[in-house]
Amino acid sequence: MDKQLDYLLQFYSEEQIKKYANGDRSKIDDLWKRTQPKKVPIASLMEKQSNIDTLVSSPDGWVKVTDCVKKSKDILYRFTFESGTEISASYDHLYQKPDLSWHYAKDLSVSDILLSETGEDEIVNIERIEGDEEVYDLSVDHDNHRYYTAGICSHNTGKSVFLANLGVNWVKMGLNVVYLTFELSEKLVAMRIDSMIADVPNKQIFKNLDDVSLKVSMEGKKSGAMQIKYMPSGKTANDVRAYLKELEVKTGRKVDVVLVDYLDLMMPAGKKISAENLFVKDKYVSEELRNLAMEMNCIGVSASQLNRGAQQEVEFDHSHISGGLSKIQTADNVIGIFTSKAMKERGRYQIQFLKTRNSGGVGSKVDLAFDVDTLRITDCDDQDGGDYGAASSVSSMVQNLGRNGQSSGIPATKNEKPVKAEADSTMLRQFINNLGQDDL
Repeated sequence: MDKQLDYLLQFYSEEQIKKYANGDRSKIDDLWKRTQPKKVPIASLMEKQSNIDTLVSSPDGWVKVTDCVKKSKDILYRFTFESGTEISASYDHLYQKPDLSWHYAKDLSVSDILLSETGEDEIVNIERIEGDEEVYDLSVDHDNHRYYTAGICSHNTGKSVFLANLGVNWVKMGLNVVYLTFELSEKLVAMRIDSMIADVPNKQIFKNLDDVSLKVSMEGKKSGAMQIKYMPSGKTANDVRAYLKELEVKTGRKVDVVLVDYLDLMMPAGKKISAENLFVKDKYVSEELRNLAMEMNCIGVSASQLNRGAQQEVEFDHSHISGGLSKIQTADNVIGIFTSKAMKERGRYQIQFLKTRNSGGVGSKVDLAFDVDTLRITDCDDQDGGDYGAASSVSSMVQNLGRNGQSSGIPATKNEKPVKAEADSTMLRQFINNLGQDDL
């Protein structure tokens, strides 16, 4: 009975459970049975993007799925585990080992042990698959950005929140911003930006649509324009150029800022490079994006992965960015994003300036305030610092980067989800509705 209650308390409050059961243990048993997880193909979550109450199992308990995006990859790895589990994943998918370190699929070997729902599971066979294959990328609402697929711990990222905040800041300055998402759906990005602009918690957007719409509309009258566009992974700088020029012709507005979420998912325009050759691929892509920004006289910003060596670091340097020095050499400004558990509890983020071509800010650190409800990142009211250090306001430092300063090296982590994996899921809202308004 105690185990059943512990399980149900993940979804309901103690008061809700007592009110529903009303002293009848059979009702507790019934509720427990109806809330048990079921195995579903991860691809089926594509049909449930709008349902914010889909949950998946993770090492951190049940976590909410916020988005599911389908992509194409030309290189996959099929892993067979000692338990008999099979997972197909893209080469840059991240898996976690029992020591909590993260590793790309392409770097794993037979006999490696990964964190699993039962504790750990050993890889007994790896098969490389080439061809145009579909994968599914999940985003979950938790600081650790991880969950179980087919019982194996997988990872997703929160770096897109930082890019969205940059977009909101610039559009409020009167600039015209284009947000190109190669990872998340347009609807999810738009919902996050609406939450930031309207200062309404992300979870309350649908409950306050009229209020949010009014606030966004009023803000839009004194701000620049923002366009959100989803592009499939594998697109090139030429595809981006064509879209931007078409947008300028249609709207009559010059594009001032281009946010690319993010360049690791793009391919070079003029050369055929293996997606596994990250150094060369990212070198050409970052150079082409920088040239595009210079050509269109706009600000260009993207993000990049952290490599495994950066997972436990508190200070980043150029060696921590996946793909090597190619992005660093191309970018005018490179910013690292750091947050610890203690900082998250206090609502703090920190950015570290790794490269500033047009200023002397290299090595500077800036502490920022983070609102977990609206996902808004702002200047701290008080630079209290703590043991992770503080610096001057980020607003003044960003302004000093210059109108032509492009950044294509913001460290972050990212993964693609396996097409044939399975995930534990449950629909909390459906359960509540089934119980009836008078019950819960």
